[in-house]
Amino acid sequence: MHENQTQVLTYPTNLTLLPKTKCQEILNRSLHLSVDKEVKFLGKSSLSINNVESYELKMFKGTYIQKLEISNQISESQQNDLKNQLNWQLTLNQLRLGIIPLLTIKKLSIHNEKIKKSCVHLTLWIEVGYRSEWLA
Repeated sequence: MHENQTQVLTYPTNLTLLPKTKCQEILNRSLHLSVDKEVKFLGKSSLSINNVESYELKMFKGTYIQKLEISNQISESQQNDLKNQLNWQLTLNQLRLGIIPLLTIKKLSIHNEKIKKSCVHLTLWIEVGYRSEWLA
């Protein structure tokens, strides 16, 4: 009779201890790398996070808000492309910091503020959370 031996590997990460400012910095960098050079950032971004205990990490949610000025309105397919590009940049930026890339984009929505002849002012709402499938 053979006995099965199971080996468990764990990878420590300090992602759960990242301060809000560091999360916002990662999101800012990711957004700047994801949008066209013509996009103008209006004002500072904001990040609000609901506080959760470490054992409730699957429930972590935050909302990142940034106002932008662009030349044309964004279509639904462009919005999906932006979300995918932003998720990719977010993953790369976390890996560059040497942390497991658990932070991800859950939802992206765009609200038009002003439509002018030459540009569109809009507010970008990004809901972030942790990849729950990685949090066993």
